[in-house]
Amino acid sequence: MKELIQCIYCKETKPSSREHVLQKSLGGNLVEKFVCEDCNQSFSSIDQALTEFSLISLSRVVNQSTDSNVKLGGEHFIKSEDGYHYEVEMRGGLKPLYKPQLGLIFNDNQIEIKTIASSKEDILLLYKTLKQHIVNNTVDKIHIKNNPKNSDEKGFIPRLVLHRKKTL
Repeated sequence: MKELIQCIYCKETKPSSREHVLQKSLGGNLVEKFVCEDCNQSFSSIDQALTEFSLISLSRVVNQSTDSNVKLGGEHFIKSEDGYHYEVEMRGGLKPLYKPQLGLIFNDNQIEIKTIASSKEDILLLYKTLKQHIVNNTVDKIHIKNNPKNSDEKGFIPRLVLHRKKTL
């Protein structure tokens, strides 16, 4: 059973939660038990944004090995050999990793759906996930996402984006 503590945020007596004093992703390894689970969870999105968009995060990503799971937050695009821009995650050593995605290429009166991913396994996982959401009726909406904000450059392929239904 978890130790009961008085949470430093809500001031209620509740079971403790392990809280990194400085986020682990920013290099922190000191863990204390002075926050309740509810408060710890409520701050996780703030912690994530700080981690992904800070200069410390950029430094960590640049200096990590290319097989590291550390990534830089935000949207990043790379122009490939075929002249189109694809969304990527910037991983350790700033190595781009193509995110699995479906791109739409409009040629005359035809639409080509192009699958983009870093590996065959990622493509198979993308299709499996799409099929699972369609079969389980967990897709809330589908829309087409165009160029990233503030970009007038040609070569960006509109992408299909699926939003899952919120679960309680």
